[in-house]
Amino acid sequence: MSDAITLLFSGIVAVSTVVYAVLTWQLVTETRKMRKAQTEPKVSIWIQPTDRSIRHFDMFIENIGLGPAYHIKLSLTPDLKFERGYCLSKIGIFQNGIPYLSPRSQIRFYIPVSWENFDQIADINYQIDVEYHDSTENKYSENIPIDFSQYNMMMGVGKPPIYSIARSIDEINKNIRRIGAGFQRIEVVSYTKEEVEQEIEAIREQETEALKVQNE
Repeated sequence: MSDAITLLFSGIVAVSTVVYAVLTWQLVTETRKMRKAQTEPKVSIWIQPTDRSIRHFDMFIENIGLGPAYHIKLSLTPDLKFERGYCLSKIGIFQNGIPYLSPRSQIRFYIPVSWENFDQIADINYQIDVEYHDSTENKYSENIPIDFSQYNMMMGVGKPPIYSIARSIDEINKNIRRIGAGFQRIEVVSYTKEEVEQEIEAIREQETEALKVQNE
């Protein structure tokens, strides 16, 4: 009887040891995945209409991962050609790559797509092949499609208020410079004390008449 109990107890201990080993292995695996995710870069590339006009585009290159990206290489298929022989593959980041891109950092630049040749560009499926490394020299590669057709026939209304504010500030600066240079004079309207008192009295009378009309 005692041998049977000892055998049963040994079996339970053996099973518990196996279960503990499996759980420990799973915990170690998950810990490794979390540590890798915390140091893993992720390069994302996309296009977007500019703030000034929906007919002009910016390209964004951003490291959306938690770790820095090193030795980023970009190649575009087919090449995006514009007017006057300009090609996207000729700009510096496509020619020489990006040596370092920290987490959440972004590169933004204008791509001169005109509305006249937009239909031709929208019919082509572009693809950017990107290669990069993390801090431990692990290599990553992405194939990112660039699709202009998603903006076909879109229209925008108005411009962001920041541009109106900038124009107004620019006009104020111009006027100040003209006044300082003596090309423009400040128009000053002066009132005597009696005229100010008469103006105040007239306003009070208007307010009194308005209250009488409301009460009627």
